Amino acid sequence: MEVLLGVLFPILIIIISSYCMWVGCKIFSNGSVIVGYRLPQGVTGATINAIGSSLPEFFTSFLFFFILHESSNGMSAALGTVVGSAVFNILIIPAVVIAILINKKQNLKIQKKMILRDGIILITTQILLFIFITDGKVTSFEAITLLIVYIIYVVFLFNSEKWKEKNPKITRVKILKGWKNLIIGCLIAGTASWMCVEACELLSMEKWTTWWTQLFGLNKLTGLGVFEWGTIGMLALLLAAAASSIPDLFISIIDAKKGKMEDALANPLGSNIFDLCIAFSVPLGLYTICNSQITLTSNADLLQEIKHFMQLMILITILFLVSITFFNKFQKFHIFFFITLFGMFIYFIFNQSILAQIINYL
Repeated sequence: MEVLLGVLFPILIIIISSYCMWVGCKIFSNGSVIVGYRLPQGVTGATINAIGSSLPEFFTSFLFFFILHESSNGMSAALGTVVGSAVFNILIIPAVVIAILINKKQNLKIQKKMILRDGIILITTQILLFIFITDGKVTSFEAITLLIVYIIYVVFLFNSEKWKEKNPKITRVKILKGWKNLIIGCLIAGTASWMCVEACELLSMEKWTTWWTQLFGLNKLTGLGVFEWGTIGMLALLLAAAASSIPDLFISIIDAKKGKMEDALANPLGSNIFDLCIAFSVPLGLYTICNSQITLTSNADLLQEIKHFMQLMILITILFLVSITFFNKFQKFHIFFFITLFGMFIYFIFNQSILAQIINYL
Protein backbone atom coordinates (compact mmCIF):
# COMPACT_ATOMS: atom_id res chain seq x y z
CA MET A 1 0.00 0.00 0.00
CA GLU A 2 2.84 2.42 0.86
CA VAL A 3 4.49 1.74 -2.51
CA LEU A 4 1.21 2.15 -4.41
CA LEU A 5 0.32 5.43 -2.71
CA GLY A 6 3.93 6.62 -2.92
CA VAL A 7 3.77 6.30 -6.70
CA LEU A 8 0.12 7.24 -7.35
CA PHE A 9 0.20 10.51 -5.38
CA PRO A 10 3.11 12.02 -7.38
CA ILE A 11 1.65 10.79 -10.70
CA LEU A 12 -1.66 12.46 -9.79
CA ILE A 13 0.22 15.68 -9.06
CA ILE A 14 1.96 15.45 -12.45
CA ILE A 15 -1.41 15.01 -14.21
CA ILE A 16 -2.90 18.00 -12.38
CA SER A 17 0.19 20.13 -12.98
CA SER A 18 0.22 19.29 -16.70
CA TYR A 19 -3.38 20.50 -16.98
CA CYS A 20 -2.47 23.69 -15.11
CA MET A 21 0.49 24.18 -17.47
CA TRP A 22 -1.88 23.96 -20.40
CA VAL A 23 -4.25 26.51 -18.82
CA GLY A 24 -1.38 28.90 -18.09
CA CYS A 25 0.06 28.58 -21.58
CA LYS A 26 -3.36 29.05 -23.17
CA ILE A 27 -3.78 32.32 -21.26
CA PHE A 28 -0.26 33.29 -22.32
CA SER A 29 -1.08 32.40 -25.93
CA ASN A 30 -4.24 34.54 -25.87
CA GLY A 31 -2.14 37.47 -24.74
CA SER A 32 0.58 36.78 -27.30
CA VAL A 33 -1.94 36.93 -30.16
CA ILE A 34 -2.64 40.56 -29.24
CA VAL A 35 0.89 41.61 -28.31
CA GLY A 36 2.44 40.07 -31.43
CA TYR A 37 -0.39 40.60 -33.94
CA ARG A 38 1.94 42.33 -36.43
CA LEU A 39 4.39 39.43 -36.69
CA PRO A 40 4.36 37.44 -39.97
CA GLN A 41 2.92 33.93 -40.06
CA GLY A 42 5.65 31.41 -39.33
CA VAL A 43 7.56 33.94 -37.23
CA THR A 44 4.72 34.04 -34.69
CA GLY A 45 4.84 30.28 -34.27
CA ALA A 46 8.63 30.23 -33.99
CA THR A 47 8.82 33.00 -31.40
CA ILE A 48 5.79 34.02 -29.34
CA ASN A 49 3.88 30.71 -29.61
CA ALA A 50 7.11 28.79 -29.03
CA ILE A 51 7.97 30.86 -25.96
CA GLY A 52 4.44 30.59 -24.57
CA SER A 53 4.22 26.84 -24.99
CA SER A 54 7.78 26.35 -23.67
CA LEU A 55 7.25 28.15 -20.37
CA PRO A 56 6.78 24.80 -18.55
CA GLU A 57 10.18 23.59 -19.80
CA PHE A 58 11.78 26.82 -18.59
CA PHE A 59 10.27 26.71 -15.11
CA THR A 60 10.74 22.94 -14.81
CA SER A 61 14.41 23.21 -15.80
CA PHE A 62 14.94 26.15 -13.42
CA LEU A 63 13.39 24.29 -10.51
CA PHE A 64 15.32 21.10 -11.22
CA PHE A 65 18.57 23.07 -10.95
CA PHE A 66 17.68 24.76 -7.67
CA ILE A 67 15.53 22.09 -5.98
CA LEU A 68 17.79 19.13 -6.70
CA HIS A 69 20.70 20.51 -4.72
CA GLU A 70 23.24 18.06 -6.14
CA SER A 71 24.40 19.89 -9.26
CA SER A 72 24.86 16.79 -11.44
CA ASN A 73 21.37 15.48 -10.55
CA GLY A 74 19.83 18.88 -11.23
CA MET A 75 21.54 19.25 -14.58
CA SER A 76 20.76 15.70 -15.70
CA ALA A 77 17.08 16.13 -14.79
CA ALA A 78 16.88 19.56 -16.47
CA LEU A 79 18.64 18.26 -19.56
CA GLY A 80 16.46 15.16 -19.50
CA THR A 81 13.37 17.37 -19.59
CA VAL A 82 14.74 19.37 -22.53
CA VAL A 83 15.86 16.30 -24.51
CA GLY A 84 12.60 14.43 -23.92
CA SER A 85 10.54 17.49 -24.81
CA ALA A 86 12.67 18.17 -27.91
CA VAL A 87 12.16 14.66 -29.28
CA PHE A 88 8.42 14.77 -28.51
CA ASN A 89 8.09 18.18 -30.18
CA ILE A 90 9.93 17.30 -33.36
CA LEU A 91 8.25 13.90 -33.91
CA ILE A 92 4.81 13.65 -32.29
CA ILE A 93 3.63 17.23 -32.91
CA PRO A 94 4.42 17.20 -36.68
CA ALA A 95 2.81 13.73 -36.95
CA VAL A 96 -0.41 15.00 -35.33
CA VAL A 97 -0.37 18.24 -37.39
CA ILE A 98 0.12 16.35 -40.67
CA ALA A 99 -2.69 13.93 -39.76
CA ILE A 100 -5.04 16.87 -39.13
CA LEU A 101 -4.05 18.58 -42.39
CA ILE A 102 -4.58 15.36 -44.37
CA ASN A 103 -7.97 14.79 -42.71
CA LYS A 104 -9.08 18.36 -43.46
CA LYS A 105 -7.56 18.21 -46.98
CA GLN A 106 -5.52 21.32 -46.25
CA ASN A 107 -2.46 22.47 -48.16
CA LEU A 108 0.32 19.94 -47.53
CA LYS A 109 3.09 21.72 -49.40
CA ILE A 110 6.28 21.65 -47.34
CA GLN A 111 7.63 25.10 -46.54
CA LYS A 112 11.23 23.97 -46.82
CA LYS A 113 12.69 27.44 -46.39
CA MET A 114 11.00 27.90 -43.02
CA ILE A 115 11.64 24.36 -41.74
CA LEU A 116 15.28 24.23 -42.88
CA ARG A 117 15.86 27.73 -41.46
CA ASP A 118 14.78 26.69 -37.98
CA GLY A 119 16.13 23.16 -38.36
CA ILE A 120 19.68 24.28 -39.16
CA ILE A 121 19.66 26.65 -36.17
CA LEU A 122 18.35 23.84 -33.99
CA ILE A 123 21.04 21.34 -35.03
CA THR A 124 23.73 24.00 -34.60
CA THR A 125 22.49 24.67 -31.07
CA GLN A 126 22.33 20.96 -30.23
CA ILE A 127 25.88 20.35 -31.46
CA LEU A 128 27.12 23.40 -29.59
CA LEU A 129 25.58 22.16 -26.32
CA PHE A 130 27.00 18.67 -26.93
CA ILE A 131 30.49 20.15 -27.37
CA PHE A 132 30.10 22.11 -24.13
CA ILE A 133 29.10 18.98 -22.21
CA THR A 134 31.73 16.67 -23.73
CA ASP A 135 34.58 17.91 -21.53
CA GLY A 136 32.56 17.18 -18.40
CA LYS A 137 32.42 20.82 -17.29
CA VAL A 138 29.65 23.34 -17.87
CA THR A 139 30.26 27.03 -17.14
CA SER A 140 28.27 30.25 -17.12
CA PHE A 141 30.20 31.41 -20.22
CA GLU A 142 28.84 28.45 -22.19
CA ALA A 143 25.31 29.19 -20.96
CA ILE A 144 25.66 32.82 -22.07
CA THR A 145 26.89 31.64 -25.48
CA LEU A 146 23.64 29.70 -26.00
CA LEU A 147 21.65 32.75 -24.92
CA ILE A 148 23.46 34.89 -27.52
CA VAL A 149 22.64 32.31 -30.21
CA TYR A 150 18.94 32.68 -29.40
CA ILE A 151 19.10 36.48 -29.48
CA ILE A 152 20.74 36.34 -32.93
CA TYR A 153 18.06 33.87 -34.08
CA VAL A 154 15.17 36.09 -32.92
CA VAL A 155 16.71 39.25 -34.42
CA PHE A 156 17.15 37.41 -37.73
CA LEU A 157 13.51 36.24 -37.69
CA PHE A 158 12.15 39.69 -36.97
CA ASN A 159 14.11 41.17 -39.86
CA SER A 160 13.69 38.37 -42.40
CA GLU A 161 9.98 38.85 -43.07
CA LYS A 162 7.74 41.85 -43.70
CA TRP A 163 5.67 42.84 -40.68
CA LYS A 164 1.89 43.18 -40.91
CA GLU A 165 0.23 46.57 -41.03
CA LYS A 166 -1.05 48.17 -37.83
CA ASN A 167 -4.64 47.31 -36.95
CA PRO A 168 -6.67 50.25 -35.57
CA LYS A 169 -8.91 47.76 -33.74
CA ILE A 170 -5.96 46.70 -31.58
CA THR A 171 -6.07 49.54 -29.07
CA ARG A 172 -3.64 50.32 -26.28
CA VAL A 173 -6.13 48.92 -23.78
CA LYS A 174 -6.19 45.58 -25.63
CA ILE A 175 -2.40 45.48 -25.75
CA LEU A 176 -2.20 46.13 -22.01
CA LYS A 177 -4.73 43.33 -21.47
CA GLY A 178 -2.54 41.12 -23.64
CA TRP A 179 0.49 41.84 -21.44
CA LYS A 180 -1.65 41.10 -18.37
CA ASN A 181 -2.49 37.67 -19.83
CA LEU A 182 1.20 37.05 -20.50
CA ILE A 183 2.05 37.69 -16.84
CA ILE A 184 -0.87 35.62 -15.47
CA GLY A 185 0.00 32.77 -17.83
CA CYS A 186 3.62 32.84 -16.63
CA LEU A 187 2.55 32.67 -12.98
CA ILE A 188 0.21 29.72 -13.55
CA ALA A 189 2.73 27.82 -15.70
CA GLY A 190 5.48 28.49 -13.15
CA THR A 191 3.41 27.18 -10.23
CA ALA A 192 2.38 24.10 -12.21
CA SER A 193 6.01 23.43 -13.15
CA TRP A 194 7.01 23.62 -9.49
CA MET A 195 4.33 21.02 -8.69
CA CYS A 196 5.63 18.77 -11.48
CA VAL A 197 9.26 18.99 -10.31
CA GLU A 198 8.28 18.27 -6.70
CA ALA A 199 6.31 15.24 -7.86
CA CYS A 200 9.28 13.91 -9.85
CA GLU A 201 11.53 14.36 -6.82
CA LEU A 202 9.07 12.45 -4.60
CA LEU A 203 8.94 9.60 -7.11
CA SER A 204 12.72 9.37 -7.16
CA MET A 205 13.04 8.87 -3.39
CA GLU A 206 13.03 5.58 -1.52
CA LYS A 207 11.01 7.10 1.32
CA TRP A 208 9.18 10.40 1.40
CA THR A 209 6.59 12.33 3.37
CA THR A 210 4.98 15.79 3.23
CA TRP A 211 2.69 17.79 5.46
CA TRP A 212 -0.35 16.94 3.35
CA THR A 213 0.29 13.17 3.50
CA GLN A 214 0.67 13.45 7.28
CA LEU A 215 -2.84 14.90 7.42
CA PHE A 216 -4.05 11.49 6.23
CA GLY A 217 -1.86 9.66 8.75
CA LEU A 218 0.70 8.65 6.11
CA ASN A 219 4.12 9.32 7.58
CA LYS A 220 6.42 7.44 5.18
CA LEU A 221 5.57 6.52 1.60
CA THR A 222 7.80 4.57 -0.77
CA GLY A 223 8.99 6.03 -4.07
CA LEU A 224 10.65 4.32 -7.02
CA GLY A 225 14.28 4.33 -5.99
CA VAL A 226 17.46 6.14 -5.16
CA PHE A 227 18.27 9.75 -5.92
CA GLU A 228 20.45 9.49 -9.04
CA TRP A 229 20.33 9.77 -12.83
CA GLY A 230 18.93 6.26 -13.24
CA THR A 231 15.75 7.42 -11.51
CA ILE A 232 15.39 11.18 -11.51
CA GLY A 233 16.86 11.62 -15.00
CA MET A 234 14.55 8.95 -16.39
CA LEU A 235 11.54 10.45 -14.66
CA ALA A 236 12.40 13.88 -16.03
CA LEU A 237 12.89 12.47 -19.50
CA LEU A 238 9.52 10.73 -19.51
CA LEU A 239 7.16 12.43 -17.05
CA ALA A 240 8.30 16.05 -16.82
CA ALA A 241 9.07 16.16 -20.55
CA ALA A 242 5.69 14.72 -21.51
CA ALA A 243 3.82 17.05 -19.16
CA SER A 244 5.70 20.15 -20.28
CA SER A 245 5.20 19.32 -23.98
CA ILE A 246 1.41 19.20 -23.77
CA PRO A 247 1.02 22.98 -24.41
CA ASP A 248 3.22 22.71 -27.53
CA LEU A 249 0.99 19.92 -28.83
CA PHE A 250 -2.31 21.69 -28.22
CA ILE A 251 -1.16 25.05 -29.57
CA SER A 252 0.01 23.35 -32.78
CA ILE A 253 -3.29 21.45 -33.03
CA ILE A 254 -5.21 24.73 -32.72
CA ASP A 255 -3.08 26.31 -35.48
CA ALA A 256 -3.44 23.21 -37.70
CA LYS A 257 -7.24 23.25 -37.38
CA LYS A 258 -7.18 26.91 -38.41
CA GLY A 259 -5.11 25.98 -41.46
CA LYS A 260 -2.01 27.78 -40.16
CA MET A 261 0.45 25.07 -41.18
CA GLU A 262 3.50 27.35 -41.00
CA ASP A 263 2.84 28.35 -37.40
CA ALA A 264 1.82 24.80 -36.44
CA LEU A 265 5.17 23.40 -37.61
CA ALA A 266 7.31 26.41 -36.69
CA ASN A 267 6.12 26.13 -33.09
CA PRO A 268 7.81 22.79 -32.24
CA LEU A 269 11.05 23.77 -33.98
CA GLY A 270 11.08 27.20 -32.34
CA SER A 271 10.19 25.60 -29.01
CA ASN A 272 13.19 23.28 -29.24
CA ILE A 273 15.53 26.18 -29.94
CA PHE A 274 14.01 28.10 -27.02
CA ASP A 275 14.32 25.04 -24.75
CA LEU A 276 18.05 24.65 -25.40
CA CYS A 277 19.01 28.33 -25.55
CA ILE A 278 16.71 29.72 -22.85
CA ALA A 279 14.84 27.04 -20.86
CA PHE A 280 18.06 25.12 -20.19
CA SER A 281 20.85 27.67 -20.56
CA VAL A 282 19.35 30.52 -18.47
CA PRO A 283 18.77 28.36 -15.34
CA LEU A 284 22.16 26.77 -16.01
CA GLY A 285 23.80 30.21 -16.20
CA LEU A 286 22.14 31.41 -13.00
CA TYR A 287 23.10 28.23 -11.18
CA THR A 288 26.75 28.35 -12.27
CA ILE A 289 27.00 32.05 -11.40
CA CYS A 290 25.70 31.31 -7.89
CA ASN A 291 27.48 27.97 -7.36
CA SER A 292 30.43 27.90 -9.80
CA GLN A 293 30.72 25.52 -12.74
CA ILE A 294 29.07 22.09 -12.85
CA THR A 295 31.56 19.23 -13.05
CA LEU A 296 30.49 15.83 -14.33
CA THR A 297 33.90 14.17 -14.66
CA SER A 298 33.57 12.62 -11.20
CA ASN A 299 30.61 10.58 -12.45
CA ALA A 300 31.76 8.94 -15.69
CA ASP A 301 28.58 6.88 -16.14
CA LEU A 302 26.36 9.95 -15.79
CA LEU A 303 28.43 11.93 -18.28
CA GLN A 304 28.40 9.06 -20.77
CA GLU A 305 24.62 8.65 -20.55
CA ILE A 306 24.05 12.38 -21.03
CA LYS A 307 26.29 12.34 -24.11
CA HIS A 308 24.46 9.32 -25.54
CA PHE A 309 21.05 10.95 -25.22
CA MET A 310 22.38 14.19 -26.70
CA GLN A 311 23.73 12.22 -29.68
CA LEU A 312 20.38 10.46 -30.05
CA MET A 313 18.56 13.81 -30.05
CA ILE A 314 20.88 15.20 -32.75
CA LEU A 315 20.44 12.07 -34.89
CA ILE A 316 16.65 12.26 -34.64
CA THR A 317 16.71 15.94 -35.64
CA ILE A 318 18.86 15.15 -38.67
CA LEU A 319 16.55 12.29 -39.72
CA PHE A 320 13.55 14.61 -39.34
CA LEU A 321 15.09 17.20 -41.68
CA VAL A 322 16.28 14.58 -44.17
CA SER A 323 12.78 13.06 -44.36
CA ILE A 324 11.43 16.48 -45.33
CA THR A 325 14.15 17.41 -47.84
CA PHE A 326 13.20 14.65 -50.32
CA PHE A 327 9.48 15.50 -50.48
CA ASN A 328 7.55 18.50 -51.78
CA LYS A 329 4.42 17.63 -49.81
CA PHE A 330 3.78 15.92 -46.51
CA GLN A 331 2.70 12.30 -46.89
CA LYS A 332 1.25 9.61 -44.64
CA PHE A 333 4.79 8.23 -44.73
CA HIS A 334 5.91 11.14 -42.53
CA ILE A 335 3.36 10.25 -39.86
CA PHE A 336 4.51 6.62 -39.81
CA PHE A 337 8.20 7.59 -39.89
CA PHE A 338 7.97 10.12 -37.05
CA ILE A 339 5.96 7.79 -34.80
CA THR A 340 8.42 4.94 -35.50
CA LEU A 341 11.36 7.17 -34.56
CA PHE A 342 9.63 8.17 -31.32
CA GLY A 343 8.98 4.51 -30.51
CA MET A 344 12.68 3.77 -31.03
CA PHE A 345 13.55 6.69 -28.75
CA ILE A 346 11.39 5.26 -25.97
CA TYR A 347 12.92 1.82 -26.54
CA PHE A 348 16.46 3.16 -26.16
CA ILE A 349 15.49 4.99 -22.95
CA PHE A 350 14.72 1.64 -21.35
CA ASN A 351 17.63 -0.11 -23.04
CA GLN A 352 20.50 2.31 -22.55
CA SER A 353 23.14 -0.42 -22.87
CA ILE A 354 21.97 -1.18 -26.43
CA LEU A 355 22.08 2.52 -27.29
CA ALA A 356 25.63 2.73 -25.92
CA GLN A 357 26.71 -0.26 -28.01
CA ILE A 358 25.24 1.22 -31.21
CA ILE A 359 26.88 4.62 -30.62
CA ASN A 360 30.24 3.06 -29.79
CA TYR A 361 30.01 0.91 -32.93
CA LEU A 362 29.29 3.98 -35.08
